[in-house]
Amino acid sequence: MLAEEVTVEVGGSEITGGHPIRSVEGSRLFEIIWDSYVAYSVRNESYVALDESETFSGRFARIYSKSHFLDYISRSTFACDQHPGPLHHIGLVSECHVIDVISTESPQVRQMRPRPALQ
Repeated sequence: MLAEEVTVEVGGSEITGGHPIRSVEGSRLFEIIWDSYVAYSVRNESYVALDESETFSGRFARIYSKSHFLDYISRSTFACDQHPGPLHHIGLVSECHVIDVISTESPQVRQMRPRPALQ
């Protein structure tokens, strides 16, 4: 079965060849919690520009080794590798948003749906 193709209009321009993302009962759902963070940002995914100068691994959950957000936080706060500790940038790409988090620790991740099988 071929996925449904859609055309959307953004800022007066048509973008063709898109595929809708639908959350259904069997879709995976995760809870992601940071106990502490230095900063976070939420962007509408329609306005996010890919920048070749940034370096990351991952597709929908990205770990950045170089990013404009890391640069911004180092210039606009006193957070640094000495205090509160080495900074990490994680980006989460979803259907409608890109969420960027700068923290010294990894988040707690829990799969909520479907429930993982007990072992």
